[in-house]
Amino acid sequence: MIFLGSTIKLLSVNVNGIRASIKKGLEEFVTYVDPDVICFQEIRASKKQIDPIFEDYEGFIVPGLLKGHTGVATYVKGEAELLDYWDGRFLQLKYRDLRISNCYVPVGLPSKKKSKKEALHEKLKFFEKMEKYTKMERHILAGDFNIAHTDIDLHYESRGKIQGCTDEEANAINNLGMADSFRLLKPETERFSWWSSRGKSENKGWRIDYIFVSDDLKHRILRADILDNQISDHSATFIELK
Repeated sequence: MIFLGSTIKLLSVNVNGIRASIKKGLEEFVTYVDPDVICFQEIRASKKQIDPIFEDYEGFIVPGLLKGHTGVATYVKGEAELLDYWDGRFLQLKYRDLRISNCYVPVGLPSKKKSKKEALHEKLKFFEKMEKYTKMERHILAGDFNIAHTDIDLHYESRGKIQGCTDEEANAINNLGMADSFRLLKPETERFSWWSSRGKSENKGWRIDYIFVSDDLKHRILRADILDNQISDHSATFIELK
């Protein structure tokens, strides 16, 4: 059932620590955009630490497996049903006639505990796990994917040599089988959603934050955009559906 006469606005943003983001004006930003659904990534907090906020919304919060790390949260106006969640990085709800998934994909970079090969393997396995959800009807998948999908999504000319923009990672997005809402409406527009501390002033960034939709929702997209803000080192992504 489609709710005639009512649009659905969804806002998604990696807040890089929700408590810090609140101090920078997160609540005012949400009030200004006035979304029906908000997807936060990298909240770095427990439910007890951040509730109550957004009194007009019902919150679904999945903390990270390690205290102070990762975590996702989805807030909705009205009622929603929790369908699934895992690893402090994925959360899926049933909202109105939609399935809405919120994800924070591992960055895939090597560390003291993981080699480059192991970190990339973990990232690609995360995508494989998401694939079982992406074939569902009326599905929105929003979040921080830590991948610049195509050449226009990053400023580097050496695509394919840098972690986060390799062919393997791009194919992981392709295998989801979903449509990039921003690219559907703005196929040639160069916009980024994340910059290093040095790259912001010269607009040398990456587009790594997306809102994907299943094919049966493409005709319902009214707006899709990237919203600059002062609340995080990531820009927010936005979509409005009829």
